[in-house]
Amino acid sequence: MSSERNKKVCLVCVCYNAYEDTLCLLNSIEKSYSLTKDMELTVVLSDNSTSEKGLTLIKYVDFSFNYIYIKNDNVGYFPAFNLGVKATKESINSFDYIMVSNVDLAIDINFFKVLKYLKLSKNIGVVAPNIISDQSGLDANPKIKIRPTKRQISFMRIICSNHLVFSLYQKLTVLRLHFKRGSKPENSQDNNDFSMYGAHGAFMIFTAKYFKARAKIDYPRFLFGEEGFVAEELRKYSLKIQHETGLIIYDKEHGSTSTQPSKFICKEHKKSYDYFYVNYMK
Repeated sequence: MSSERNKKVCLVCVCYNAYEDTLCLLNSIEKSYSLTKDMELTVVLSDNSTSEKGLTLIKYVDFSFNYIYIKNDNVGYFPAFNLGVKATKESINSFDYIMVSNVDLAIDINFFKVLKYLKLSKNIGVVAPNIISDQSGLDANPKIKIRPTKRQISFMRIICSNHLVFSLYQKLTVLRLHFKRGSKPENSQDNNDFSMYGAHGAFMIFTAKYFKARAKIDYPRFLFGEEGFVAEELRKYSLKIQHETGLIIYDKEHGSTSTQPSKFICKEHKKSYDYFYVNYMK
């Protein structure tokens, strides 16, 4: 993309019954964007909500960026992302960056300033920001450091085949994260580290090269597994991830999904592991 014109950016925020969180996110976007000149920003709120309680908080609002609201059936995370990109009515290749996010987070005041001057290394398809968890205080990236093996995916399919086993596994995972608090993050690394297999799905930044390579974002599952799908698209087209700790996101972690029944979450995880196994573990 030429540096002679303004950077053109699209951010699709996917909401599910979390309008107060969404308003906080939109306000953080407005504050950050107000400090940045010479950038064209379109924000699409792709709304999967099943309740309209609080809808007026985010539907009838004005911002300095181009704001588009669309209402979906409850189609899932990446399906809503796809609908959001289409709602811009612009060519996907016209953007320098296309981003997708949950709404239970906020962006740092300097986010767009850093993004504007970001230097991409060769063959970068995805930029992984610094996603700071309010539970652990750690950067959620890299989400997946090394490509999972067939045995690991098979193991997770078994775990997610039984709700009680899944619930126990989840509790053990939370306990492990608890003991990691206060320690030096394992994922602490310099910017431009390309060894990451999968970037965290809470906030993903796709570059123009991702779409020029014809890599896809049409992940068909409802929830979970987006990181693996995108990682395999990057792998297919010999693209890499650039980890940028200067791009800071503050994440409440699962503000929407945590309200869902555990059995539903278990089933959706199982579907995502099944998809990965069938499509990428041959």
